Amino acid sequence: MTTPRRVKVLIVGGGPVALLLALLLNRFRVECVLVERNPTTHEHPRARLINARSMEILRVLGLDETIRSLSPGYSEAWASVESIAGGEIARTRPEPDAGQGPSWKCFVGQDDLERALVAVLSQAQHVQMLFATEFVSYEESPDEVSVTTRDCGSGAETTWQADYLVGADGAGSTVRAQCGITLEGSAAIASVVSEYWSADLSSLPVSRDAGGFFVLSKDPVLPPISSVLRDGRDGLWMSMFTTVLAPGSKSRPWDDEHVLEMIRAQLGDPTLGVELRENETWQLSSQVAARYRVGRVFLAGDAAHRMPPTGGFGMNTGLQDAHNLAWKLNAVLRGWAGPALLDTYESERRPIAQSNAESRKLLGVRKFFLVFRRRSSHSQAPCILDTWEPTGRTKSGTERSAFHVMVGQSRIENHPLQDWMLSLQREPLGKGSAIGEQI
Repeated sequence: MTTPRRVKVLIVGGGPVALLLALLLNRFRVECVLVERNPTTHEHPRARLINARSMEILRVLGLDETIRSLSPGYSEAWASVESIAGGEIARTRPEPDAGQGPSWKCFVGQDDLERALVAVLSQAQHVQMLFATEFVSYEESPDEVSVTTRDCGSGAETTWQADYLVGADGAGSTVRAQCGITLEGSAAIASVVSEYWSADLSSLPVSRDAGGFFVLSKDPVLPPISSVLRDGRDGLWMSMFTTVLAPGSKSRPWDDEHVLEMIRAQLGDPTLGVELRENETWQLSSQVAARYRVGRVFLAGDAAHRMPPTGGFGMNTGLQDAHNLAWKLNAVLRGWAGPALLDTYESERRPIAQSNAESRKLLGVRKFFLVFRRRSSHSQAPCILDTWEPTGRTKSGTERSAFHVMVGQSRIENHPLQDWMLSLQREPLGKGSAIGEQI
């Protein structure tokens, strides 16, 4: 079969944003090609929440119930614990579905979402998916974009003539780099190691009662705050640890034996059998691209914005990028609107990404602790009180924020929550703000 070289839209990337964009363009009968350098979709979830607006978009495609059926059905609550086997400090309340829209959010791993979208795309009439195919370069003329791709197996290169090119190729976007678009914001808030592992936690009843855990440990083998998340399938879990890495390093700083010791410390049971599966190291960032468009080239998803993972805002912001861009590309390609319509993609989507990235940087990460309510044998659970110290100023002249941990009316010194919140602080919320809530 001869590979077509002429296409309306060429999409670089094989994550949920690229896949959704291809599905939406297929719905509009817009011919497109999707290229992804990896041979298949992700093996483990990098995101787990599909919010209500994203579910509404999937509903337009008739996929909302299909995706919802993939949810493992575990609680969305987060518990703050000394260890999973040890004392529970507090937990979040699940958000109730008040019926504000036709589709409610659901918890489905990014890996399961990707596989479901690929299955539908495999039957699409107007989309060609090419996995194990990398984007090499592009050249733009007034009327089209010439894109070169390479088969990762054979090394054979193909040139495509496209009306538009969309880079949805992740945080390290090659398309963005070739466009010369810079990122604005905090590039490295922290280095994080995600460790995927399997274990039978049936002996720990609380493990069935929450979707994730913040571990506030005094064990010297662990950082003061770490987390454990359900992978989405029985017996599979992910631990996240912040660390310090050498510039450019992609390797975790511990060997397998030390990682097993850390995971067992999170569990609170050194006898449990744990099998390590896979790990990845990444930078916790809060950045937005300075531009979303250069000529006939667009950015979407993590290529356009990077934000902390709390609340799943990264993937969901990207899915909504795809929805905004798809109908505009269709309208311009069919002559229903002039090219100026495509300028509104950046003016509408970039401010949303800026807001989401900034809020996730501090508020989004600490919100779990601010909404905790007592749900354990503790007669009093801690809260975080955020106040301003009028005499303390940063070099830039802004007032410093001080985080105090309170139990009842008593201020607790040297609490792990306090150290963690201070480590996350980058910019104050605003002069005179005070945030505190009994939990």
